[in-house]
Amino acid sequence: MPRLLKWGLPVTLSLCLWLPQVACAQENRRGVDVEPSKTELHLEPGQIWSGVIKIAFDVSSPIQVSAKAMDFTATGDEAGAPKFYLPKSDDPGSLSRWMELSQNSQVAQPNVFISVPVTIRVPANAAPGGHYGAVMFANAPRDAASGLQGSQINLQVASIFLVTVSGQLNEKMAVAEFYGQQDIYETAPWQFTLRLNNTGNTHLAPDGVLEIFNEFGTLVQSVPISGEGYVLPKSVRKFVLGLGSRTNLVNVAGFKIPMSQPLAFGMYHAKLTMWYGARQTALVAEDTFWVFPWRLLSALTVIFFVVFLGLRFLVHRYRLEVIVRRMLHR
Repeated sequence: MPRLLKWGLPVTLSLCLWLPQVACAQENRRGVDVEPSKTELHLEPGQIWSGVIKIAFDVSSPIQVSAKAMDFTATGDEAGAPKFYLPKSDDPGSLSRWMELSQNSQVAQPNVFISVPVTIRVPANAAPGGHYGAVMFANAPRDAASGLQGSQINLQVASIFLVTVSGQLNEKMAVAEFYGQQDIYETAPWQFTLRLNNTGNTHLAPDGVLEIFNEFGTLVQSVPISGEGYVLPKSVRKFVLGLGSRTNLVNVAGFKIPMSQPLAFGMYHAKLTMWYGARQTALVAEDTFWVFPWRLLSALTVIFFVVFLGLRFLVHRYRLEVIVRRMLHR
């Protein structure tokens, strides 16, 4: 089953800042729970939505927690990680300007959920399409005056919102690239890079199927692709698709002879078919690759020659014995 970086916009973001990696690792082991980590809404212009976000920190003592509304967009590295920023007046995709938090600061007890009510007021003249925001939670640093211990590091976690405002939606996406990460594979799994370019005004999550055909056009493998991730408007998102499996025909003292399951050899054709949007628009991409199991073939070649030489030796020995017997009977 291909897995593409599960929803490459991480629905929960933890950032360890300004301190050594050891301190970050220690804090991350404690954990933070956010419910929900992602909220997807379809709202009308002028509509008001209300909800609650809950968060709990696995800490040893009470901490001060702040909450603020922010916007986010896709980063330029195509990996799907979100880039959070404060609201801008000229940002057509801003959501945080419509968000109201009834509580911006609370004291969180260890392992006890605190609730933060959130209200989204969509303006009557809101632009149709996708709007993206988040409620960013952060623990306050140690403050002796407050009597709270706080945390030794600055920990942040976000609950994100993907809001589609009804109206004239422009759902348009294209395959920028689709190619195998290798031209020649020894065995499965086979990995492919897929880059999708969303030029519309709302986020899209395509579904589809990846099919592998051999050189005779016979379907070898077929794997569905569903719920793998969103592509934000005006951005390119890169996915890595992997399928196929292998086993070790020989695995002795670190010496391995891998083999695809099922056995694969020769030229293969990969066909990716995807559908997106309300109209289920189709996208098709294709690529060709080769499978050459050189270690398996080398082992079979060695076995063949050993068997061949052994049979030749036995035949030669048999002939010698026949000749010797004939000479003894004369």
